Amino acid sequence: MSVPSELMALLQGGNADAGYPAPDAGYAPPETQDQGSSAEELLSQGIEILQAALQAEPDPQDSQAIAEIVKQLYAILGTRQKESDEALQGKMNPRMLRRGV
Repeated sequence: MSVPSELMALLQGGNADAGYPAPDAGYAPPETQDQGSSAEELLSQGIEILQAALQAEPDPQDSQAIAEIVKQLYAILGTRQKESDEALQGKMNPRMLRRGV
């Protein structure tokens, strides 16, 4: 059985003459997070991204919703910092044990 030339061209990386782009033309895979990133680092990155969105958001209701999310993320980071400080004083919180800290 013979494979049509157009199909073969696509399988081999595209055929610009026939109007078919190479399979990866114009496609960039999303950046993947470093598998070694801690939850705190990812929360901080989320806060930075949301703060940038907050600056760009023209709708007051949406801005308020974004601000509330940022506030909640800061609360999570604050709680974790407090738990870390207490752990340094010998007060180990069960939540830290569950997180594997």
